[in-house]
Amino acid sequence: MNTFFFWRHKPLDIETPITLHCGVNMGDIIAAAGERASKRYVRTPLDFVKPRISRASLIAPFWFAMEVVFNWQRVAKHRPIKTFGNHQITPPRGIKIPDIIFALVFTSGYFAIYLAGWNFFFPTWIERILWRVASMTLLGLLIVYLVAVAVGTVAAGPFAKRVFSNNKAITIIEVASLLPHWVAVLIHAPFIAIYVIARSYILVEGFIDLRTMPSSAFESVNWWNFLPHY
Repeated sequence: MNTFFFWRHKPLDIETPITLHCGVNMGDIIAAAGERASKRYVRTPLDFVKPRISRASLIAPFWFAMEVVFNWQRVAKHRPIKTFGNHQITPPRGIKIPDIIFALVFTSGYFAIYLAGWNFFFPTWIERILWRVASMTLLGLLIVYLVAVAVGTVAAGPFAKRVFSNNKAITIIEVASLLPHWVAVLIHAPFIAIYVIARSYILVEGFIDLRTMPSSAFESVNWWNFLPHY
C-alpha cells in the first residue's frame, strides 16, 4: 500500500527515451550563472540548476545523516554522468500536504506495530523486557526525529544567519552542511547506533523465538479434512 501510494503519479512508458535539445550553448549558461556555477560539480556542469531540497521533506534529513556517519560519497567515477538514478528524495511535483500526512501516519503505524507484542509470550522474561525497550526506543526515536525536523524547519534560517552569518541557508540540510564534519558525526552517530541496535534486536528476536514453538506447529496438515466430501 505504501509503494502504490507514492507510485500513483508514476510515469508510464519509461523505456522510451526523451531527448531534450537546448538552444543555448552550455558555456553561455555557465557564464551567465556566475558564482552559482563556479563550484566543482558532482554530476553535470548544470548541478546548480537543480532545485533545493524541500523544507517539508521528512526523508532528506535521514539520508543526510547516513551519508555523514558512513561517509557515503555520491560522486560519480566519470563526469559528467551519462544516466541518472531511478530514485529521488523529492518528487518533481513537490511534496504536498497529503504526502506529509500519509508519511506521518504510515511511519508511526510501522514503528508502533511492534508494541502489539507487548504482552506476547516470550521464552524468557528478559527477552520480553528487551522487546518492550526496543519497541519504545524505536517509537521514541521517531518522535525525536519528527520534532527535530519540525524545529529545524522553522529555525534553520535564523540559526544559519546568527551562527554562521549565512543568509542563503534556509533548509535543515543546508544548515547541517555548514557544520564541521566531526560535529555532524557527533550529532547523528548516537541516534543511528541506537536505531540499528533496536531494529536488530527486533529482527533477531523474531527468529530466536521460533525455538519455543509447540511441537504441533511442525505437524503436517491433513488437507484431506478440508476437501469437500460428496
